[in-house]
Amino acid sequence: MIEIFSLNKEKGKFEKIFSDTVDYSTECRFEALEKNGFKQILINTNTGGNDKITSNGMFIFGMNDSGNVKLINFFDSGDPFIEDIKKDSTKQILISDEYWGVMPEPNVIGFVKDIFMLENNELVLKNSEFGEYYDNKITGLKEKYNGLKKKVELGMQPVNLAFPLYREAVEVIVNYYAKGDIQGLAKFWNEEKDSLQKNIP
Repeated sequence: MIEIFSLNKEKGKFEKIFSDTVDYSTECRFEALEKNGFKQILINTNTGGNDKITSNGMFIFGMNDSGNVKLINFFDSGDPFIEDIKKDSTKQILISDEYWGVMPEPNVIGFVKDIFMLENNELVLKNSEFGEYYDNKITGLKEKYNGLKKKVELGMQPVNLAFPLYREAVEVIVNYYAKGDIQGLAKFWNEEKDSLQKNIP
């Protein structure tokens, strides 16, 4: 349960202006997501379990122009976290997801699927504005993939035998997908599909 009180200056006392149910809450904090300096109420949640992406969520409350507190959004999962990606004092809410494919749980791939920004007290999906964020991830993942690919082609045994090349290729693909770069994804796939078919056990 969250309850918010505001000082009634005429009466000289605090009065409750808002209450809501927030199940499985673990932490409450105030943070300004926009440059205007107005702070939102962020409440982290955890429904239990060993997988933080499926267990961790977040309530986001804010005050509208009329001075009323409202629920802006609730993420029941995705392990939301706040980051100022461009270092411009405008913060983003990053939501993760998992790709399982044919792999067991210990090898599941986690990635940032959605990047939201707060605009006029509403969350707006902004993945397309953070191409550089995904490009940096993709560059590193491609280096990892190409390094392992070279070892496999030379007949060297990978250090990690859990789905070699398959997992590394999928990590690249899901980040192209999250970026919304279908052209880049198709290019990577067309360049690597023959090698993958040949080298994946």
